[in-house]
Amino acid sequence: MVAGRPQWRAREDAMTYPTGPLRVLVQGLFVLTGVFLILWTWSALGQRAPSGQALKYFGREFLETATERATRSYVAWALRNALVFSTAFVLVRSGLIVRAAQSLLARMGVSTHPGAGGTFLGGAIASFFWFLAVSLVSLPFQYYTGHYLERLYGLSRMTAGQWFIDYGKSFLLTALVTALAGGVLTLFVAVQPRAWPYLAGAGVLVLSLVISYLYPVLVAPMFYRFRPLENPDLLRDIEELARKAGIEISEVLVMEASKKTTRLNAYFAGLGKTKQVVLYDTLLSGTSREQARLVLAHEMSHYKHSHVLKGAILSSAGALVAFMLFAWALGRSFSSAAAGGTLVTTSPPGPVAIFVILLLFLSLVEFVTTPAGNWISRRFEIQADLDSLAWTGDVQAFVESHVKLAKGNLSDVEPPPFIRWFAWTHPTTLERLGVVQKIWGGLD
Repeated sequence: MVAGRPQWRAREDAMTYPTGPLRVLVQGLFVLTGVFLILWTWSALGQRAPSGQALKYFGREFLETATERATRSYVAWALRNALVFSTAFVLVRSGLIVRAAQSLLARMGVSTHPGAGGTFLGGAIASFFWFLAVSLVSLPFQYYTGHYLERLYGLSRMTAGQWFIDYGKSFLLTALVTALAGGVLTLFVAVQPRAWPYLAGAGVLVLSLVISYLYPVLVAPMFYRFRPLENPDLLRDIEELARKAGIEISEVLVMEASKKTTRLNAYFAGLGKTKQVVLYDTLLSGTSREQARLVLAHEMSHYKHSHVLKGAILSSAGALVAFMLFAWALGRSFSSAAAGGTLVTTSPPGPVAIFVILLLFLSLVEFVTTPAGNWISRRFEIQADLDSLAWTGDVQAFVESHVKLAKGNLSDVEPPPFIRWFAWTHPTTLERLGVVQKIWGGLD
C-alpha cells in the first residue's frame, strides 16, 4: 500500500482507542482537563467574602445569596464534566459506540465501504449514540442547575413539565444537527484521507453561518413568542442611536420571556437579513427608559461590529487547527521508521472508528481551549460597553443598568479568579463598573 493513504479495515472496531502520538496527545488533553476540573472545584469551594467594591453597589444579603447559588452551580458543573469525560473515555475505550453503529448497519444490510451511503449513515448513527450518552449523563445536572436552582432562587417561572418540554425540543433539534454533521464528517474522513481536515474546517464555518442565520427565525420561535417593539420613546431612541452608530437596524423585537423567567436580558442574533436585536419583556418592565436605551446601545454595537460573524469565523479557524492536529497525529500513529530506514505503515481503523476517536479528541480540545474563546468574547463585550457609553453619554444609566441586571439575574459579581478566567463570556459586573471609573473617574 502507498504510505500516507489509509486503507480502511473491514472491521470498524480494529482500534477504538488511539495509539502512538495520538494516544499521547489524547492522554495529555485528559490530564489538562483533570487539572482544570480540580482547580475549578477548589476555587468553587473556597471561602469568599465580599469586597468593599462589591458592597458599594450591592447589599450583603444579595451577595451572600448570589454566592451560594453560584457555588452550587459551579460544583454541579464540575461533577457533570467529570462524569461526561469519564463516560466518553469508556465509550471510546470499550468500542461500544462503534460496535453499536456497526451492528445497526449490519441489521440494515448497509456497508461502510468508503464512498458508500453506509459511511455517512455510520457516522450519523455513531454521532447520535455519542450525543445520546452524553445527554443522559448530563441530564440530572442540567435539571439541577437549569430548573431546580432557578426555581429555588426565584429566577424561573417554569414547571418541571414545561422545562422538560423545552429540553426535549432542544434535544431533538441538536441531535438532528449532530447526526447530520457526524455523517458528513465521517464521509470526509473516508473519501478524502488527506484533505478531510480542510473540508471539515470549511464545513464547520458553513454550519456555523447557517445556524446563526436560521436561529432567529427558526429556532428561537420554538421556545418563545416575539413581537415588534412598540414603545414610541424607545423607537425614537433606536433611530438616534442607529444614526450615531452609522448602521441600519432591520428589526428590534421583544421576547415574551416573563412567562418562563424573571431574568433581565437582551441579545443580538442573526446574520444578514435575519439580524435582530432582542429585548426581554422583563427588561422593559424592570428598567427605566434610560437604562433600556443603554442596553439597546450595547446590543447595537454587537450588530455594528458583526460579532456573531467574527465569532463564527474564529471558532471555525480553531476547529481547522484541531482537525489538522488530529490528522497529523493519526498519520504518525500508523507510520514508524523500520530498520534500514524503510517506512512501514499499518492500516488504521475504519472511518467510523476514527470519527468516534475524533469526537473524544474534539471534546477535550473544546474544553481545554474554553478560556481562549471566552477571552475573545469578553473583548467583544468590552467593545460593546464602550460603544454604549460613547453613543448614549449616560454614565449613570450604565452603572444603574448593570447593577440592576446583576440583581435581576442573581449574578456572581465577584467569581473566583480561576472560574472567571476559564468560563466567563462577559466581564463581571464589577469589572464593567471599573472600566467606567477608570475612564470617567470616581462614581457615587
